[in-house]
Amino acid sequence: MMQKVSLGQLLIRQKRAKNEVERDTYFSEMSTFDKIDYILELPCHFLRIISIPVCEKGAYDNRLVILWPWFGVIINGMLALGKFPDSIKWFYYIPFAFVWSFLFLNQGFKKGEFEKNSTWKNTIIELIGCLSGFFWTSYVSGLLIDLLTFIGVITKLSPTYLALTIIGVGNALPDALITIQLAKSGKAQMGITGSYAGQLFGLLVGFGLAMMKTALKAKAPVPVNIFPLKSDTLLDFFSILITLTCLAVTFIYGIFSGYNFGSEKNTKLANMLGALYGLFILTSTIVAFKNAYF
Repeated sequence: MMQKVSLGQLLIRQKRAKNEVERDTYFSEMSTFDKIDYILELPCHFLRIISIPVCEKGAYDNRLVILWPWFGVIINGMLALGKFPDSIKWFYYIPFAFVWSFLFLNQGFKKGEFEKNSTWKNTIIELIGCLSGFFWTSYVSGLLIDLLTFIGVITKLSPTYLALTIIGVGNALPDALITIQLAKSGKAQMGITGSYAGQLFGLLVGFGLAMMKTALKAKAPVPVNIFPLKSDTLLDFFSILITLTCLAVTFIYGIFSGYNFGSEKNTKLANMLGALYGLFILTSTIVAFKNAYF
């Protein structure tokens, strides 16, 4: 018989599943920090479980899958179209919701058994979960751009500087943490290679597709003029110069050290790259503040 769980306990269960906690964690058992963290994350987590089918290991709950189309379809529609429901057409999904709920009504999955039951239904849940995640990523990216525009208007700092600092750190931080972990595991070469390969993917694929979309929308060539060097273009040029310098330093150091990227007693490469990044941030900040306030 399925154990009755309140909505609050269900939210806690879903939140703690990512840590693979086997038993339910109740609010009274949490530390003060965890309680504050839970309360702050609760609205976002609630939106997540009603708009994205839960399919993580140990977190699957058939009740949430049955509930998903009634809220998830319309939420994902708003995220994709960027507007609230404004006509009766928005509710054409109701027959689909009935069919979806009926298909999963007697599925009988229990918590943690999702991956053991590989069926076409599981595949559909995974695909819709990925698609819903893409919609949320696109929407949150738009919010970030709006936030950066707002900060730029208030502080009078250039969008280029904000992109080089806030977006740059936010975009590369996960890669940096993975690289550090690989280095601790004795796989520094793999970490460094992955870091540079990730940036190449962002530049060639991300920037390339963005420029192609802009050109197709404008139906005209998109000029990218760095010269003459003035304000924002100076920051762009300096960013490219530092990137090429980092590549050259890593390449030359790797050749002369036999691709031995250091140890606890030998941190030359780390010191050089750290100094280059510090120089980059310092110079960019001076240029940005000079252009904004002087």
